[in-house]
Amino acid sequence: MKRLISIALTLLLLFACAPSKKTAASFPESADVKPVALGFETPEIGGYEDFVCTLSAALLSGTENKNFSPISAYFALAMAAEGANGRTRQDLLRFMGCRDLDELHALTEQMQKRLTRPTETGELTLCNSLWMGEVFPVKKEYRTQLSERYDATVETVAFGTDAAAKRIADWIAEKTNGLIAPAPEAMDFDPLTIAVLFNTIYFRDQWNRPFGSAQPGTFTRADGTTENAAYLHRLTEDTSVVRGEGFLRYSVWYESKGRIEFVLPDEGVALSDLLGTPEKLQTLLSGGEIVRADVDLELPEFTFSDRFELADVLCALGLRDVFADGADFSGMTSVPTRLDRVVQETVVDLNETGMEAAGYTEVIPAPGEAPMPDETEPPLPRIEFHLNRPFLFVIMGSGGTLLFVGTVENPTH
Repeated sequence: MKRLISIALTLLLLFACAPSKKTAASFPESADVKPVALGFETPEIGGYEDFVCTLSAALLSGTENKNFSPISAYFALAMAAEGANGRTRQDLLRFMGCRDLDELHALTEQMQKRLTRPTETGELTLCNSLWMGEVFPVKKEYRTQLSERYDATVETVAFGTDAAAKRIADWIAEKTNGLIAPAPEAMDFDPLTIAVLFNTIYFRDQWNRPFGSAQPGTFTRADGTTENAAYLHRLTEDTSVVRGEGFLRYSVWYESKGRIEFVLPDEGVALSDLLGTPEKLQTLLSGGEIVRADVDLELPEFTFSDRFELADVLCALGLRDVFADGADFSGMTSVPTRLDRVVQETVVDLNETGMEAAGYTEVIPAPGEAPMPDETEPPLPRIEFHLNRPFLFVIMGSGGTLLFVGTVENPTH
């Protein structure tokens, strides 16, 4: 029977690693990896923002509701890198934009400190854990590294039993405040599983300025069909909006000083045309010119969950060898090991009171109330920022840290 290792991220990022004696150039028949075709050349990744834009370009099409947490994927891969050596470690570090483990440690430590600051109006929990099987040993040094650097809880379970599956599922539900509650059978790992790594996150906050009750409106999909939707409305005078080539970008702030940014394509411009490459994503997230204006915001309420099998995309983006036989995870275990599956699940809920999501966030200073305009100056233009057609959203934390990226094609599904 083949030996297995699963390294998992929950919201969920799941890695199942099965050692084999085949060469590094081949994928075992058991590996659930089928590299996908990308519409761009994978760029050199110089840091976390490049990582976000590259992964977003590969995952978001602009033709359907999508949501994922790049920072969640980043932390899961970082924990996997802790157990890697040689070329496997270098491939993972290169993909995450770090020269070495020291640089990765400094970055993830900085992120963890910022993301776990307490808030008065919201809630943020970030939890890591290592679940080990009873058959094959996980190295003590690796367990210590995860415990000290990622504050990971270490547990031993009998994989393949109902008790172990329920225990893991209950832990996920508890750490995500029930927002993600997998069925125990989804956590029923092979009895010979070596280990499972979990990173769970939960985020909740309220708007810094409340919306009134949602009002009915119409959302026009990319194909021209329409859906009835519930819209939140707010008029903000003398504020900032970013105008780019073919789009507008506007921020709505949380009470704890985080924000969500919306990217609205211009009339006649398809969201899918603004996506597709890391360079386009970079332009949407940071390009354009700031314009002062009165902004009439109409924002549809939406709730949806998403699930990504990320192994195929990661493989296409350059992490092919870590999924193949010959991968070097000797820092984790003495058993030959490779990554097999990468899965992510997310849930996001936006309504009149605020936002709830399985995701990362952090506290940042919020701008004060906009000053009253000088009556001697000409009136500011009024911009209608009506999110009544497909749009992009980005949940951001302190210092502009990108936590969630998603697209809304239909807010009612």
